[in-house]
Amino acid sequence: MGRLRRRLTYANVVSTIALVVAVGGGAVYAASKIGAQGIRKNAIHSFHIKNKQVKRQDIAGGSINSRKVSNESLTGKDIREATLGLVPSAEDARTVNGITERVVRASQPDPSAANQVVAQGGLAVLFVCTGGNAVMQVHGSAPGDAGTVFEPNSGTQQFDSATTQSVTTNSAATGFATVRRLDGTITRFEYELDRDDNGFGTADDCFLHGFLLSGR
Repeated sequence: MGRLRRRLTYANVVSTIALVVAVGGGAVYAASKIGAQGIRKNAIHSFHIKNKQVKRQDIAGGSINSRKVSNESLTGKDIREATLGLVPSAEDARTVNGITERVVRASQPDPSAANQVVAQGGLAVLFVCTGGNAVMQVHGSAPGDAGTVFEPNSGTQQFDSATTQSVTTNSAATGFATVRRLDGTITRFEYELDRDDNGFGTADDCFLHGFLLSGR
């Protein structure tokens, strides 16, 4: 112990402190001077970063895109609803397990010319409003497309690509049309046909609402 005290001179203590400050201070200086250009590409990985240490202000705008996000890694809680825009209706159509589902809505003033509202799965549907009646005309889209249309008052009528059948009402009618194609596709269209006085409040109008299923 006495030997150690004889060696602890003022010069030794001062030089030791200077060394510690130099090393520590140099590390702080280096840390403050390291920028993106001083780090080798791909040298930093996720395990080098503590959780919750990367903030929004640390990420450059546009630097993260769909290619940098793993599939199924985002859930509803990760997305702010206010950042989402409106989704186009896509004519209210979707495909589930190979079956196409579509909602059909159409309206026309009385009188008006025929307007095609369905051309899908071998079925063609035209909608007419004239003479105080709402008229739905159905036929097959191509040779070999044949089917039937049913309405309680008119019963069942057969049609194909060369034969058109009509459902006419001056009030309301409901029913369905079914068509089968040569490739095995079956299409079914359930409809509600209406003709209303002053339908939009100022004129007589006709309305067609339907739901279409098509697939094999």
